[in-house]
Amino acid sequence: MPVINLKQTFKMKLKLFISQLENADITWSPCLKEQIKWAADIGNLRKCTVKIKLLHDSFENRFYNFVKEEDCILALINPFLASEREIMKMPRNK
Repeated sequence: MPVINLKQTFKMKLKLFISQLENADITWSPCLKEQIKWAADIGNLRKCTVKIKLLHDSFENRFYNFVKEEDCILALINPFLASEREIMKMPRNK
C-alpha cells in the first residue's frame, strides 16, 4: 500500500476517534471499556480528545509539504493511473 494511502487512512482514523470521543462513545474501545469508571468521567474523555487532536494537528503539520507533491508521488508509484492532463500539470525540472 502506498505511503499516501497509509497517511490518509491514519488521518481518517484519528478524525473518527476524535468524533467518537467528543460524543462520549467508547463502545468501540475494549481498553476504555475495561476502565469504564475512568473513561465515563467526561473530564477524562475531554483530556483524551485534546491529546488525540494534538496528535492529529502534529501529523498534519509534519506532512504539510507532502500534500503538495502527492500527485507527483502517485504518478511515480504507478504512472499508468495518471492522466495526460495530470502529467502535464506536474512541475518540470529546468
